[in-house]
Amino acid sequence: MQKVACLITVCLVITGCASLRKSEHFSAEALADTTGISIIERVAKQNLSGKSFFIKKAEIEYVTEGQKKKLLATIKFEYPDRYLISLKSKTGLEGARIFINKDSILVNNRINKTIYFGKALYLRRKFGIDQSFLPLLLGDLIENKVTIIAKDQCFNGISDIVRYVRGLKIHYLIDCKKSKVIVADISNSYGSKNIGIRYSKFMKVGNFIIPKVVKMNSVNGNQEMDIKILKIEYPWNGVVKFIPGKGYEINELL
Repeated sequence: MQKVACLITVCLVITGCASLRKSEHFSAEALADTTGISIIERVAKQNLSGKSFFIKKAEIEYVTEGQKKKLLATIKFEYPDRYLISLKSKTGLEGARIFINKDSILVNNRINKTIYFGKALYLRRKFGIDQSFLPLLLGDLIENKVTIIAKDQCFNGISDIVRYVRGLKIHYLIDCKKSKVIVADISNSYGSKNIGIRYSKFMKVGNFIIPKVVKMNSVNGNQEMDIKILKIEYPWNGVVKFIPGKGYEINELL
């Protein structure tokens, strides 16, 4: 079960940089919004999770329980809420496939020939976040449309935004020129930081900007991860399908 939790941890990308500081590369001038819409609206318009996408190749390096491992991954997302994540060794051998939607999670562990199944609530119980937070993988803005906290302003090229989403506090730092999140710091209801995420080396995909490098950390779980996105198809017109292994043992995620 510990191995399965580790696999799901990789999929949730809960790792990164514990030191959250503003980048030195931004302009020192306060920026005015000349587009006629707020910075939040501009960032939301660049959310990749507004359409289906296919990350054809990503490199993952993570540290858990004092051990460092490297993996290759592909991630298929079918709008609005279906994910299929394949994890492979550096030699290309697939170890697991994980399907996640708003209701359930399925793990096809090919190494142990076991299928694990559970409700989406497993993610919240195990990691403190659920499927709705997965768009943070690409630096998307997760926005509560009802609760508005903090002013929508840019100073020194940075907008400092706080939002409460599904009972969690998210502290964003946004690059106003790129209209992209550069830091997402997630805390629980008591104010303790659970997950820190930092984005860098941005690249253009069509008319969108995404981070090529994502660095994250899970403070409580003492887990760290670096993700490099090497190849992505966006938008993507495919369909997400989960095919269980034949003759596999079936276990429930509790």
